[in-house]
Amino acid sequence: MADYIRALHPNPEQPDYNDAVNTEKLRGCGDTVLIEGDELPPVQEGDVFRELCPSCKQHKSRLEVVEIVSAE
Repeated sequence: MADYIRALHPNPEQPDYNDAVNTEKLRGCGDTVLIEGDELPPVQEGDVFRELCPSCKQHKSRLEVVEIVSAE
């Protein structure tokens, strides 16, 4: 299992989004964040998931996995 996941919270994303809206047009902070791997289900580079963004604290943010970092 990965120690950390580096994920992008793409911009744009709106705080009042709903899942019927095309998620490609949602507003986000645009930051790349580091998330502990044990807090997430198994993911691969390129996967998209919803989680709290550690940078802007927005809940259910659309995060895209950029890199999987391992301590090995």
